[in-house]
Amino acid sequence: MDSVWINIRGTSGKHQENIRGTSGKGTQVFLACFIALSETLLKLKLNFLTKTQLMAKVSSPFLKLKGVVGEMVFTDGTKQGPRIRKRPVQTMFTKHPKFKEHMSRAGHLNKLAGQVNYVIQGYYPIFAPSNVYPRMLSLFHSETSDNRFLLLRKLQRFDVNPAYRWDRMASCDIHTSCKNNKLKVELKTTNHATSHEDNFDSYCYEVILLAWTLRGKEPRHEQQFSDWIKIKGRQAIFDFEFDLPKGTQHWLLCLHQRVSKNDKASDNKADRAMQIREAGTLLKSDLALLKERGEVTGSNVKVENKKKEEKVRVKARGGL
Repeated sequence: MDSVWINIRGTSGKHQENIRGTSGKGTQVFLACFIALSETLLKLKLNFLTKTQLMAKVSSPFLKLKGVVGEMVFTDGTKQGPRIRKRPVQTMFTKHPKFKEHMSRAGHLNKLAGQVNYVIQGYYPIFAPSNVYPRMLSLFHSETSDNRFLLLRKLQRFDVNPAYRWDRMASCDIHTSCKNNKLKVELKTTNHATSHEDNFDSYCYEVILLAWTLRGKEPRHEQQFSDWIKIKGRQAIFDFEFDLPKGTQHWLLCLHQRVSKNDKASDNKADRAMQIREAGTLLKSDLALLKERGEVTGSNVKVENKKKEEKVRVKARGGL
């Protein structure tokens, strides 16, 4: 009696069974093949279920390592996955006290520069370049103290966009005073903007105030506009008044100017300029620190997405 081989291969090609039967007559051959086939299918099904259950319980066959072993650093990154890198080499420079001091204050300086940059970019996203933040941060690092007022003073006369400097436009003098939680800003024009080929006939000032309360809090900010100033008219004086939030400690005053024709403002970058003009404090300890340093401040003392609203322009007090 000859043997009969039946080959059963799984769909993935990984499971293969050979079923041996006999070529006897009638029912014996059929039953032998049927029983062997049933046993093989049952075996394949049990094997599949076992693997499925194991995969459901084990999320990853690899162990997640995190930490330092000798000179190797193991990280379990959520975006780029597990990585291995060498431990940073300690040099004479990194061990220096000045370097450690520099690294310890980085978070405070980064946050302060980010707060000022956020407000400026919010009001003037097109005019303000992308390098405002690193330039301010560089000035902050030149200050040895972490005092917020002394850091903000480093930004005085800071041109927001160096490609369109403030000194090529109109000029003005300002005087600030504070009383009863109100900051008064007197702006006196000294030289009008110069028109080339009658491209414009007037210009205006935009005053932005940033005010800080407790350390770590985001600054409140407000913007006011001067009335249009005729370039062929007399010099003018404007009185701006800002309400300071309760508990204000420090503030920063920014000036922006743009030209217009027939009272229609120009959005061209070449017709605009912006400068961080003055920083101030309401803390006597800061004024004492300035006096100790031998520096003089120009004053006795010294904000959410922008919503579209009607601009309220400050009228000139009078001509000169």
